[in-house]
Amino acid sequence: VRQPSLRGSPDNLGSYGDLREQMHDDVGDADACSRREQIRRPLPTQELRLGNHDTRNRDGNSGKAARSREEIELMFDRNKSALYALYNRALRDNPALQGKLVVQLTVAPSGEVTQAQVLSSELGDAELERRIIARIKGFRFAARDVETLVARKTIEFFPA
Repeated sequence: VRQPSLRGSPDNLGSYGDLREQMHDDVGDADACSRREQIRRPLPTQELRLGNHDTRNRDGNSGKAARSREEIELMFDRNKSALYALYNRALRDNPALQGKLVVQLTVAPSGEVTQAQVLSSELGDAELERRIIARIKGFRFAARDVETLVARKTIEFFPA
């Protein structure tokens, strides 16, 4: 009995579908071809949702694109040091300060953050949360012909 091996490209060192395909080859099942076709069929992609805003155009008439999740993540990555500087300053007064902060922000087509608010916080430091929201309101995205975006972002703060 031959042991199944994982086949695939260098980027994909094998997948469940590859293993299943080879196992059907080994068994010699008559329905293996039809099952292989089912396994190879790509799964439907799920839509990216940011907060309550669907990035797909709902009515199909505006013709406007939407900002991507990557664009939001990139902006937070660029400002990570500023956000953590605020956290580290507050950490001096309260060494036990840590937890998750969930914020919601609204980004206008002009790139301006028109609204930002705390949805939930484990920090328990209202002054720190206020400063973080003020910093987020200062984010400037690129102006684009897109719909207004409402996004949620979870930020985790833990001492280094």
